[in-house]
Amino acid sequence: MDEYQEQFQQFLEKLPKMPLEERVQVVRFEALGAVNHAKGFTKVIQKETEDCAGLPTYVDEYFELVLRKLDELQHLVNALVTQVDSN
Repeated sequence: MDEYQEQFQQFLEKLPKMPLEERVQVVRFEALGAVNHAKGFTKVIQKETEDCAGLPTYVDEYFELVLRKLDELQHLVNALVTQVDSN
């Protein structure tokens, strides 16, 4: 396990000890940060592979699918937090 994974594991262990409202906000912040990083890395990889003639044609479709699913995840996290905030 690398340093980042260890820090993340410690973060997960501390979560249940936080008050619910704080936990929701922290999870939202971390989840949206992870989604944005994943989207950014996906776009970089997509640009790096645009001119690769040897790649199968479905690779572009997979990039689009990954980006679409990350967008969905982002909206789901926001919807979940909005529901909790309004209660």
